[in-house]
Amino acid sequence: RGIPEDAFTRVIREDPMKKGLLYAGTETGVYVSFDDGKNWQSFQLNLPIVPVTDLVVKENDLVVATQGRSFWILDDLTPLHQLTNKVAGSTSHMFKPRDTYRLPGGGGWGGPSPTWGANPPNGVMAFYYLKEALGKDDKFKLEFMESDGDVIKTFSNKKDRKNPSPVAETKKGMNRFVWDMRYPDAKKVPNAVMWGGRHIGPKAVPGEYKVKVTLNGKSQTQSFNILKDPRINTTQSDFQDQFDLLMDIRNRTTEINEKILTIRSIKDQINTLTGL
Repeated sequence: RGIPEDAFTRVIREDPMKKGLLYAGTETGVYVSFDDGKNWQSFQLNLPIVPVTDLVVKENDLVVATQGRSFWILDDLTPLHQLTNKVAGSTSHMFKPRDTYRLPGGGGWGGPSPTWGANPPNGVMAFYYLKEALGKDDKFKLEFMESDGDVIKTFSNKKDRKNPSPVAETKKGMNRFVWDMRYPDAKKVPNAVMWGGRHIGPKAVPGEYKVKVTLNGKSQTQSFNILKDPRINTTQSDFQDQFDLLMDIRNRTTEINEKILTIRSIKDQINTLTGL
């Protein structure tokens, strides 16, 4: 049930993490079942209509081999493992993020090619479910916190010109937000010319963190870990020392820029009073 009769099945794979969760590769795409194959539903997402020749679950990702469209990978099957009838019937639900490696950002000046695939985002992928799309009167926020509950960053589903942070999606069904693991940026001076410098906040050190979703006053919190890049020998103490230094630089930069903004404001007031 759920797979069209003319879309004959080429491969069926069992999820190694959740009993009853199956993936089917058919002549027209991918399907998923949560009840050992009794019922199926389309799992196409952004995959084009194409014959699927093989499937494999690798490191909690679903790898799809197609006939004519190369390989596709669905990153992070964690939400499917945690999805239950109770979750599907709830107004909102925050899924527990999988542990994420703290990796360096990419470099280089080359632009993207239309023939390149998209790599998984470099950050913590937080998935949350909403039974219905939110209206203009609904109040929503997504908070990333330290293990003791101190808030690092807060994101909303509304754009803010004064604080141009990424906007959290609040569409019906599954939503994903990627946190870049960074603390708030230093305060900026508008129209200031800078060469080779940025105001970005420091990255979080490896350790335990939390994410909380709040909808109309009701909150749900999940914990997750940021892991050290296994290819490097940096110690936890080294990470902490670097973080402390960068936070001090950020705070001092903010202090300097706030004084510049104060001077500009006073100058504008003087010009207004003198008619200049």
